[in-house]
Amino acid sequence: MDTTIRTSPLVSRPKRVAMAAVAAALAGGIIGVPRSALAHGGTEVLTTTFRDVTESATNTDPCTGVRETLTLTQTGVFHTTQHADGHYQTGGTVTGHFTATPVDPTRPTFTGRFTVRFSQRDNASSDTAQFNNTIRAVGSDGSTRNFHMVTHITASSIDFSTEGGQPVDVKIAFEKSECS
Repeated sequence: MDTTIRTSPLVSRPKRVAMAAVAAALAGGIIGVPRSALAHGGTEVLTTTFRDVTESATNTDPCTGVRETLTLTQTGVFHTTQHADGHYQTGGTVTGHFTATPVDPTRPTFTGRFTVRFSQRDNASSDTAQFNNTIRAVGSDGSTRNFHMVTHITASSIDFSTEGGQPVDVKIAFEKSECS
C-alpha cells in the first residue's frame, strides 16, 4: 500500500514543518537539554513559535486542479514533550492567510485564511499522527472556496530520513477531504 500523503503545498507545508520540528527535537534527545536530565527520569517540554513567516510556491488547487502561485503568511506554535523512556508527543497549530494567483490570468485569484492543527504521539509500539486542515477563500470574481481535510496514520515508526517523514509498517491510514 502506498502511504505517501499527497496534498497541496498549502496543506502539506505546515505538515512538513511539523514533522521537521519533531525530527529536530528528537535528533539528539531534546534540543539544548542534556541527555543526563532524561537519564535521571526527567520529562522535558519544548515549545517553538514562529510569526508572520512568508513563503511562495507553485501549487495545484486541491478543489479545481488549477495551477497557481501560492503565497502564504503563517504563524504557529509547536509543543513537544520528550519523556525519560524515549517516547514523545507533539502538537500544534499553524494559522495564516494566503493568496492563490492562477497561472491562467482568466481565472480568479483567491485570498483567504487557513488553519492546520496536528498531533503526533510515539510509544514503544507505534507512531500516530493526525492533521486537520481548514481553508476558506474568496475569489476575485466573488466566488467562495472551502476546503477541509482530515488525515490520520498509525505506523510502527516514522523514518525521518526523508522530507516530511515516511511511515514504516503502516497499521491504519486514511485521508478525507472535502471541497465546497
